[in-house]
Amino acid sequence: MNNRFTKLFGLMHNNRNNRIITKFGLSDEYQVQDGLDQGETSSPIMWRIFYDSLLCEVKEANHSQGYKLTAEWKKWDNQTDTQYLLVSVNHLAFVDDTV
Repeated sequence: MNNRFTKLFGLMHNNRNNRIITKFGLSDEYQVQDGLDQGETSSPIMWRIFYDSLLCEVKEANHSQGYKLTAEWKKWDNQTDTQYLLVSVNHLAFVDDTV
């Protein structure tokens, strides 16, 4: 990765303070410990660079863990044939939350 890009992201996300806009005005300042601010414009690229590759590794490492979803149904054009679907899930991830 380009060193200038890495330095820019480091400056944007390390050693920073934040305030929250509330109905009653700005909150007191607090030091941000980690993570990205909600609505941060760099979140999608950060997801692609770091989180996506991490989740791919989790999927491979924990292939037998998690839970399984199953479904069965009759084909609409032939009520005697049953179709089945089995999906294995070992993690769920959203931009701001992981299970």
